[in-house]
Amino acid sequence: MINGSIGIQNSTGKLDLNRTSEGMPRATRARTAAARKAPASTRANATALGEIKQRLNTLQSRHAELAESKEQIEREMADVATAIEQVEAELKATVAAPISGGDDPTLWLPDELLLLILGLVAFVCDTCSCSLVCRRWWKLCQEQSVKGAWKKRWELYNDAMREPRELAINHISALCAGDKDTFYCGTIEGSICVLSGKDGSLLHTFTGHGDMISALALGLDGTVYSSSDEECTIRVWSGEAREPIRSLMGHAGGVYTLAANEVNLFSGSEDESICVWQCSTGDLVHTAPNLGDKVQSLTLDNRDQLYAGLDNGTIWVLSASDYTPLRSLEGHDRGIWALAVHKDGTLFSGSSDGEIRVWSGTDGAELQVLRGHDCTVTSLAVAPNGDLFSAGEDGRMLAWLDGGYGSLEIGGPPNSWEPRLAFTRVGRLWLVSGRISEY
Repeated sequence: MINGSIGIQNSTGKLDLNRTSEGMPRATRARTAAARKAPASTRANATALGEIKQRLNTLQSRHAELAESKEQIEREMADVATAIEQVEAELKATVAAPISGGDDPTLWLPDELLLLILGLVAFVCDTCSCSLVCRRWWKLCQEQSVKGAWKKRWELYNDAMREPRELAINHISALCAGDKDTFYCGTIEGSICVLSGKDGSLLHTFTGHGDMISALALGLDGTVYSSSDEECTIRVWSGEAREPIRSLMGHAGGVYTLAANEVNLFSGSEDESICVWQCSTGDLVHTAPNLGDKVQSLTLDNRDQLYAGLDNGTIWVLSASDYTPLRSLEGHDRGIWALAVHKDGTLFSGSSDGEIRVWSGTDGAELQVLRGHDCTVTSLAVAPNGDLFSAGEDGRMLAWLDGGYGSLEIGGPPNSWEPRLAFTRVGRLWLVSGRISEY
């Protein structure tokens, strides 16, 4: 062997110049030496590269964990949605027949005779309250003969074989149905008439406004709220004592519409705002300003939602408890004059474009467009059994029976001056358009 760094003899005894005396290949020795002589910046880059790779591995592992968690959440949400549907079905069945068998007050009546009686009740008013008596009554109210009696009632008006009762009170501009078979009518002179739903007799008159009454609302405790589109003031009246309680001032323009629940009164105005008033004290607790146009109609549903119809055709949906905007509904191209809510939460809207649109109360999706009026739809009312009725400036009143897929004209207002509709709890339909008609 030759000592030094020149080379070493291989196994054949020949001199191998590619190896050093240390036995290391010259190329490897050269790279090692070069690495030792590499600048500090190169070594730092290698360290940073390792750290980046480590972070990437960590993030990828976390992403996989989150993806797995997402799938688990989606599975749980699907299970919960199914459970909600089942509970809602149970709730519907329980509400429809809350009284168990054995509480039937007509056990001695055969089904055939009871069907005739229920059919007569349906013809005169409605079977909504009858269906809550017991399971047997609820079942019989689903019979076509009973449901057909309700439809027959309105067909008689359509065929001019039945005429509405006219009350001798004129100059009516607003209408609100009460809970005790009473209803309230605002006049163009600024007074409010309290009328009996049984015979139409005048029970009381409130006075205080200086101009035409544009809106009326009734609180759950019987308190009456009234406003005028020529005044910025809302007046509050005791429905029991039949005397004024207070006046509410907060709007900068005429008040077009009112809606009330057990806690608050909501008012919509020409000033493009909604004011929220505490019913018990009259305090102004919130103002939703700059909604985009005049607020012409308001209504509340049973899902804690407030609907506001604007003059530009937009419908705003707000929380009735914290007043935050939830969504807007677009579809109408002209002002929203009428809003009504079905007992299942479905929203109906009537507009100056002559259309009635049907919206989901859950997500606001548009479900259907009802066409039957030639011009502005000024009022909508939902019967106790859920059927929709509409009135418009075209002088027509329509009943949207059998799920609303077709309309039945049941007459119309004596004139086309902003007709208003309202149902009492027992199924009486009142129409005002200058004067009052009962259907």
